[in-house]
Amino acid sequence: MADAVIERLTEATAEAAQQIDELLGQLTEHAETLDADRLALIVGSPGALYVARVDGVIVGIICRVDLHHPVRSKAWVEDLVVDEKYRGQGIARRLFETLIAEVPSEIVSLNLNSKVSRTDSHRLYSKLGFEVREDSRIWRLVLPEK
Repeated sequence: MADAVIERLTEATAEAAQQIDELLGQLTEHAETLDADRLALIVGSPGALYVARVDGVIVGIICRVDLHHPVRSKAWVEDLVVDEKYRGQGIARRLFETLIAEVPSEIVSLNLNSKVSRTDSHRLYSKLGFEVREDSRIWRLVLPEK
């Protein structure tokens, strides 16, 4: 079992961007290439990006996006991925637990969406206390490239 260190990423480096970019290929085939400039934009945005490192190499990530609007403040969990060589070792759970522990007090809920086929992930979400909202649907508008 790998001894992973979980930490909030606070600095965008080319090395971190390259390691995360490699991980994103295991999450989706639709990810944009991540470079240091884009990573700096993410690190500087409201929310947090957490990484799991084994021997200094990033082997997992999870992102929290904070949204503050007139009704309430809430956050979305995005882009959880653990390198396939390190899955089943509790790294995803530890990433989630760190993210949850560091949610700012004004945030009243954490939300996420997940593909129906990701049943292993759904078991983890349930164990962490997430519940499926049967009364809503996720709607999306894909914007044209500018």
